[in-house]
Amino acid sequence: MANLGHKHISFELKNLIISNVTKGLNYTQVGKLLNIDRKTVSYWYQKYQTDGITGLKSGHFGKKSDAFSKLNKSRLIEKAKQNPFLTATDLKECLQLSWSKRYIRKILHKNGLKGRKAAKKEKLSEVHQYGRYIFAESMIQNDESFWRKVCFSDEKTFVVGTHGDIYVRRPDNQRYEQEYLAQKWLSGKFSVNVWGLISFHKTLILIRLPSSFNSRNYLNLLQDIALPTLLQEFGTDFIYQQDNSPIHTAKIIQEWINCIGFPELEKMNTITWPVKGSDMSPIENVWALMVKKLNNSSPKNAQELWENVFKTWCEISKDTKYYMDLYNSIPNRIKQVYANNGHWTKY
Repeated sequence: MANLGHKHISFELKNLIISNVTKGLNYTQVGKLLNIDRKTVSYWYQKYQTDGITGLKSGHFGKKSDAFSKLNKSRLIEKAKQNPFLTATDLKECLQLSWSKRYIRKILHKNGLKGRKAAKKEKLSEVHQYGRYIFAESMIQNDESFWRKVCFSDEKTFVVGTHGDIYVRRPDNQRYEQEYLAQKWLSGKFSVNVWGLISFHKTLILIRLPSSFNSRNYLNLLQDIALPTLLQEFGTDFIYQQDNSPIHTAKIIQEWINCIGFPELEKMNTITWPVKGSDMSPIENVWALMVKKLNNSSPKNAQELWENVFKTWCEISKDTKYYMDLYNSIPNRIKQVYANNGHWTKY
C-alpha cells in the first residue's frame, strides 16, 4: 500500500476519499480501495468535516482555519441553544456551514445537546403553575388509601393521521423544562371523541361522544350512566374527579352535583382539579397507553377507529395491577408537582 503522506495526494484523490466514506465505507476499506494508508483517509475526511471542500485544497490545518473552526463551533452551539428544535440541516443552512450534517451532530453531542424525542406538553403560564402548586400543597398529606376512593374521568380525542414525534436538542435531565416541550395539537384524517371513567382496580365506562358535546349532554351522561354505575360499584363511598373544562364547570352541572336528590346520596363528593393538571391524573396514562397500542392499527374510517379504541380499552381493563400501580403513584405525583413549584413532572 502506497504511503503518499497527508500532503502529497491529488485533489481528485481527496474527493474520492470523501465520496467513498460518505457512501458508508470505513477508513480501512477506502484505504485498500484507493491503495493509500488508512491514516491518510482519516486525516482528509476529518479535514473535510471541519473545513468543507475548501479544506481539501491545502495540505494542513492552519491557524486561520483553526480559529475559523472554533468560531463556527461557538456559533453552532449558541444557535442550537437558542432554538433547540432546529435540525442539523436547519443549522447547516441558517449558519451557512460547509460541515456535513454528521459532523454538526457530533459537535452538538460533545456539548451535551443530543437529539431526543420532545415531551408533548402544553405551556404553563404563571397562573397555571401557581394553581398546580396550591393544589399539590392541599393534597400532599393524602396517602394511597385516600386516592383509591377517587374515580377519575376525562374526555379524549383519538385521531388517525397525526404528525409523528418531534425531536429537540437538550441537555440531560431537562425533558420537562418549558423551552424543550413540544406543543400538543391535533390534525388528522378522522377522529373519535370519547369519555372514560376509571377506578383503583379497573376501567368502568367508555362512551363515544357526539361531535358536539355540551354541558346538557354531560349532565345526561352523569345522571343516566356515571352515577348509577358508581353507586352500584362503590355505594356512596367514592369521590368523583373531573377537570376544569367549561362543560364540567357549567352552572347546571354544579347545581346537580350539589343537589343530586338521590335518597342514598344527596350530594356528590368531588375534587376541584387544577387547570393543566393532567400529569397528576392516572387516566391520562391510560389514554397514552391506548394511543401506543393503537399505533399498529389502520382503521379505514371513524367507526373502525371507535371499534379499535373500545377493544383496546377492554383489553387494558383486564390488567388490575396496572391500575393499582397508577393509583399508588399519585402521592408521588403530587409531591413532585409541589417540589417543582407547579412545573410539569415526568408523569
